[in-house]
Amino acid sequence: MRLNLIPALAFALSLAVSGCGDDHDHDPDGEEHSAEEEACEHLEDGPSVAITAADSVTNNPPNALVEHTRADIDFSGAAVGVVALEATEEGEFLLFMNSVETPTAATAAGDAVALTPITTTCASALSAFELDLEVGTTFLTFDPAPASIQLIVEHAGEHDEEHDDHSDGE
Repeated sequence: MRLNLIPALAFALSLAVSGCGDDHDHDPDGEEHSAEEEACEHLEDGPSVAITAADSVTNNPPNALVEHTRADIDFSGAAVGVVALEATEEGEFLLFMNSVETPTAATAAGDAVALTPITTTCASALSAFELDLEVGTTFLTFDPAPASIQLIVEHAGEHDEEHDDHSDGE
């Protein structure tokens, strides 16, 4: 009788380990969600990472572009706050925030990056923008800086990597 339990336990364990590891629901039909749906889901439900904004681009701003992860940004009372978007692939991205702030965006070389306001059906997003990112660093500057903000950046185009597993490539 004990020998019959071992294959059953092994099968159950393999099912538990084979999931994507995310703590959010997936479409039961296996359909991919739009970038807007993904951004809204992660803005509302996480997962999240807490970061503290820098007060200038020269003070090592933290990366706020973590795939499928909301950045909970603390500005620590600073008048100006800066975070980095470290893009590993180029393309169109969506930026959703739980605040009505309008940051400015610029490349590491200082070239302005357009933030185009968009309309969204996501109730948690009080502001949403499209922006085109090149591979490398783009800085978002909040001037004046709010006390805190929740922000999610989601790639709007095709990914080079497999998207369904929600892995961050690490």
